[in-house]
Formats: sequence, structure tokens, C-alpha cells
Amino acid sequence: MFLHDFNDYGTGGTSTIPFNYLNIGVEPYDYVYETAPTNERMKLVFPHELAHLVAVDKGAGRDNFFRTLFSGKVLPVAEQPITMFYSYLTNPRWYSPRWYHEGIATFLETWMAGGIGRAQGGYDEMMFRTMVADSSYFYDFVGIESEGTTIDFQIGANAYLYGTRFVSYVALMHGPEKILEWFNRSEGSAAYFETRFEEVVGAPLDDEWSRWIEFERRWQAGNLDSVRSLPVTPFRRIGREALGSVSRQFHDSAAGKSIAASISPAKSPTSRRST
Repeated sequence: MFLHDFNDYGTGGTSTIPFNYLNIGVEPYDYVYETAPTNERMKLVFPHELAHLVAVDKGAGRDNFFRTLFSGKVLPVAEQPITMFYSYLTNPRWYSPRWYHEGIATFLETWMAGGIGRAQGGYDEMMFRTMVADSSYFYDFVGIESEGTTIDFQIGANAYLYGTRFVSYVALMHGPEKILEWFNRSEGSAAYFETRFEEVVGAPLDDEWSRWIEFERRWQAGNLDSVRSLPVTPFRRIGREALGSVSRQFHDSAAGKSIAASISPAKSPTSRRST
């Protein structure tokens, strides 16, 4: 485990090949987008990153055989393409889509914090409600790893959003025990994540993903109907420039002002101002 203070905001990363490794930034988190509600940053980071290790590193059956044969987990190298195959034999769950990895880690980070986390955060709810309001396209579980990764406004954001939402849906429909069973590499379980899902849930992953999309559309349509039943707050323009990234706003009732910091588009991070 490597603890560091290299950045201006907290980070975390995990690897299981060729050995287990945690890279943890101890800095305070950046809550500009308010995507990561948490009661304390270490309470968010450690359950999330350790969930990756538990879900990915555990070996069973042939995994352990090949780990013994190769004296550990194989790190693939570009000069020897066959090492990719050997690496899969020693740690198959590592070779799953990112939404799979981030979905379970975000789900467990929320569960282990007593319900405080991104799986029940307002940002995710807002994201999918807006998609339904705008009739946006929902990616299937393959598309999210191809086109879905190229349109992220932040690196990997869609993997967290889709993965967390789908894992939460499966837990709602089938119970959290099925989630743990799906991600657990137990004896006799299928090594491939998609095959294991069908073993546990009894339905192809593609079919369940489609059911989740239909559920999400119905759920958010009902929420939008509730919102539309209330009067719209009158609109008053307070500026004509795009603000870009905006901090939380604070209202000074005595002065009659709202105060926020922003980084305007196409300007350097040092070009900060208050509005």
C-alpha cells in the first residue's frame, strides 16, 4: 500500500497483477461536482479500493492451479502477447469491463458506510433523470465500454454511473446476497463475469441489462411527473458568460448576494473568480 499526498484532491487505485497494490491519496476529496457523498474520505476510499481486491483477486479451481504453475499471477507484457492469455488464467476476474469493477466497489462503499455513498447519491439520480427527460440513448453493457468511454466528460465517469446503477438494480430485484454471489469467485463458479451472472441470476446479462434500462425509464418518468406537478421557479439571468466548473454556492441573506467560485471554460485553473 502506497499512501501519498501528491495531488490537490484525494485519489485511489488498485491493482492485483502481479501482486496486490493499493495507491491511496490522503488529500481531501474534490467535491466540485458533488459526485461522491461520504461521511469521511478514508471511509470512502478504503472500502472502495479493498472491494476491488476482494472481487478480483480471489482465486478458485484452475486459477490457483495456474498461479502455482507460474509462481504467481502473470503480468502481461507487450513484447510477449501470449502473456495476456497466461494472465487471464491466473486472474480471470481482473479481465472484466470497468463498469463491473466500479459497480461493485461503489455499491459496497455505500453499503459499508451505512448508506452514505455514490450508490444512493443525488448526482447519479440527477444524471439518469436528465437522460430520460432528454430521451437520451442508454448504452448496453458492451457499448458502455466502447463508445461510452469516449464521450465521458471525466475519465471513466460512465463506468461508475452505469455500473453502480446496474448493480444496485440487481440488488433491488434479486437481493444483495445475489450480488455478493455474482462477484465471489467461489469453487465451481464460472471464471468469466458474464457466465457467472447467468449462473447466479438465472438470466443472460444482456437481458437483465435491458430490463434495468426499462425500469430506469419508468422510475425516472414517475419522478419527472412529480417534479412537473410543482410550479417552476421564476428564472432571472444573473450573467451571460458560461461559468464552467462551479463550486457550492453560499447565500448571504444580509448582503443579498450568492457567492460561488468558478473556473471559466478555456481558461487556466488560476483564472478563478467569485460571482
